[in-house]
Amino acid sequence: MTLEQFHKTYPQQTKKINGKDFVYRYYKNKNAKSTIVLLTGGIGLSDLFFMHFDRFAKDFSVITFDYLMCYPTMAEFADAVAVLMKELDLKVWLVGQSLGGAAAQIITKRHPEIVGGLVLSNTAAVQNSGGSKEYFDGMKKRQSKSRRLIKIVPFGLAKKAMMKTIRKKMDKLPPKHKETFEGMADVLFKMLTKEYELHMIDMLIDCGNHLNISKKDFEFLSNRVMLVINEDDETFSAETKQQLIDVMTKPKVVKEKDGGHLGALMDVENYAASVVGYIKERE
Repeated sequence: MTLEQFHKTYPQQTKKINGKDFVYRYYKNKNAKSTIVLLTGGIGLSDLFFMHFDRFAKDFSVITFDYLMCYPTMAEFADAVAVLMKELDLKVWLVGQSLGGAAAQIITKRHPEIVGGLVLSNTAAVQNSGGSKEYFDGMKKRQSKSRRLIKIVPFGLAKKAMMKTIRKKMDKLPPKHKETFEGMADVLFKMLTKEYELHMIDMLIDCGNHLNISKKDFEFLSNRVMLVINEDDETFSAETKQQLIDVMTKPKVVKEKDGGHLGALMDVENYAASVVGYIKERE
């Protein structure tokens, strides 16, 4: 399936949430018992998950959306997501990669009533201690610097610099996945605007205002959390990865030896098979 075919097969829908237009894609699988919400990483464009959406639609109902600019903070975004789920009468599995994993934790902290489980890949515990604090403090500095540069550098040049950074992460991918991702990244970066990139930088920075999550917040999801960790993901330290495991109660930990930070994004079938199996065991 191409991105164009994806858009036609799963058209956007809009609901008025908290007085603003919430734009999302929702496929309701009449034969499915579970609904999953796909939360993408720092680029913020949900189309990055389009192959996953189509694959998961075979087994589940699926929802995805961007980090909409009309909700400028993680708190407002999380609250809007919760309202949408309640209006659709859904209790969902939050499936988040990188920033999406942090967003999933913030949503769970603020609105546990809508969450039936978590699948988090290559992310950090949103905590004010240890490797997580070090990571989020460092991210705030890096993103603040990026924000200043994007304000003054032509955005075309800024996007080239971002692609260069992503290509470094892609070095960990097998050739076939690298080729797939590069083609997809080219399309997505054409869609990326300066205004939206600045919004995403602000959302990344704002994660640092939510470092109050504890093990207690996830106790109700005992044995309903799956963590996918690529051991060669250099975005997070070994301490940070262990901290994520420790904050959960009886999580299933899937460790992949290679693939780097983007492993879960590219090895769609292997990733999806693990996720589908885990969730269906708990339906």
